Order: sequence, then structure tokens, then C-alpha cells
Amino acid sequence: MEGLAVIAVLVMSPLFGQPSTPPVASFDVASIRLADNSDGVPAAAAAGRRRSGGRLTWTTTQISLLTYAYHLPEWRIHGLKQNELFYTVNAVTDVTATEDQICLMLQKLLADRFKLATHRQTTEFQGYALMGAPKGAKLKSSETSTEAPPMPEYLKGKAPAPFEGRIFLSHEGRGTLAITGRGVSLSQLADTLSAKLGTFVLDKTGMIGRYYFGFTFKNDGPGESEAPTLFIALQEALGLKLQKQRGPVEVLVVDHMENLPTEN
Repeated sequence: MEGLAVIAVLVMSPLFGQPSTPPVASFDVASIRLADNSDGVPAAAAAGRRRSGGRLTWTTTQISLLTYAYHLPEWRIHGLKQNELFYTVNAVTDVTATEDQICLMLQKLLADRFKLATHRQTTEFQGYALMGAPKGAKLKSSETSTEAPPMPEYLKGKAPAPFEGRIFLSHEGRGTLAITGRGVSLSQLADTLSAKLGTFVLDKTGMIGRYYFGFTFKNDGPGESEAPTLFIALQEALGLKLQKQRGPVEVLVVDHMENLPTEN
């Protein structure tokens, strides 16, 4: 039972407990309006979430609002009846508000405008432990090199970006995805794998350094690809494996959420 308890602790969201800073009751001014997506995804959605000083602006979906407000991945939010609508949020608060305070204010805003009602429950999940493969990991810590290794072949020729310290998922041809890490921990890799697999992935490699890596794998679903599966790619490229592991995970259950926000 000790292993199961560890899983439960590791997947707890900090916003489910007591906030580390005193909560701010609500935004000073806030509006949520239905965005025009008659021609598909609204152009404003491409800008992503923007925060400048005390202002938050964002055109996005309900599930994205929930994942940000509660600091949770999608797979830990249950019961939401998803729709194809987009919403534009404009909110203003004190410039000194912390990220946790912004999220708490957004929770209140969603409750006020969408009549959001939620509860928490613990659910048994089939997840994974990230471990070294039988022949051992093929990674070398970035601390042993004075300069960063070159970008993987599949990214050469593409526009440079501030990737240092980040890990990201990208599409690399029909039916092929890639995971690229630039000076990152294996805990960051576990989090990325968790988002892709839709369940928990615990870093049990025991490796505490920061690493550079990149590998391609076949995406689930339609599309032809000669790349290996994610599980095989991890072993071939990094010398790591995913071992099945069950455990309890606390999830957020949406009891009610209106499609249309109330008047601002």
C-alpha cells in the first residue's frame, strides 16, 4: 500500500489544498463573452493566454479554462460536457497578484458566470512508472558538457526558438510526433508523457541530472508513419521504459457548467 500512497501524493494539485498565499476574492473587473467561431477556431485563440501586469486576456475553450484555473491536466477533469464553443476572457486585478491568486479568481469567475459546480473524488487509474530499460539509460547529463548538443535532425532548418530548459511535443510529418528536451529533468519528461498518455507517469529512474534528447514516434490514430511506437522509441532512443502501475488519483468532477456565460 505504500506505493499507492506515494502515487496519490504525487498527483495532488496544490490548489486542492490550502493556497500558499492569501486568496484574492475576485478580479476587479472581468468579462467572459462567447467568441465568434462560425468559421472555425477564432483567430484570437492563436495568441494563447496573455497576462500583462494585472490584465488577463484569453480566447479559449471551457476545458482549457478549467485546466488553468485548477492547475490540472485534462485527464484529471471528469464530467465536463465539452462543446465546440470558444470564449473570450478579459480580466483585471492588482499587478502584484500571484499566479495562484489569478487561478483562484478564475475559479470564482467560472462559478459566477457559468454556474460551475465541482467536487473532488479519488479514482483508481492505470498509469506508468518511467524506469531504466534492462540495458540501462542512454542519456548523459548536461552537466558533463560545456555546450549544448545540436538540435535533432528533424528540427534542423526550422526557425530557432527559446527551447533551453523546456521539453515540447511537435508534429514531424504525417502520423509522426516528436518529443524534444533541451537541458531538462526526467521528471519533465514524465509530465510530458503523462499528458500524451492521459494518465499518471511517475519518474522512478533515480536520475537527477538535466538532459538533452529528441526522438520521434508513431502517433495514435490515422496516418502512416514508419516511426516506432512511443514505448519502443523510449527504449531505443533513451534506454528508458514505461512499466504499468496502478494507483489512486484525485480528480476534479464537473457536476454542472453552463454553455453560455451569464451577462457581464
